[in-house]
Amino acid sequence: MNGILATQIRDARCGQRAAFRSGMGSALRSFRKQKGLRITHISRATGISTQAISRMEANGRGITLENILRVGEAIGCTDFLMAHAIRLWRGDAQ
Repeated sequence: MNGILATQIRDARCGQRAAFRSGMGSALRSFRKQKGLRITHISRATGISTQAISRMEANGRGITLENILRVGEAIGCTDFLMAHAIRLWRGDAQ
């Protein structure tokens, strides 16, 4: 019974992380496009490769607090991204 419960908890956490990464990737892309910026601009401003930014936006790979802050600063919406990150982690945002 404990093994089954542990597996269910692990799976729920993996699902929460996946939903968080996906939601943040979508938010990064949305905010970037609203500002009329290209990935290359964000890359130059942050030092993060264009490929890494593309992966973050597409599937949330490489999303870290540091990267959220760096990209948010380059886009000019750090506060919005951080608030969105908190809502996503709590499960309050889609």
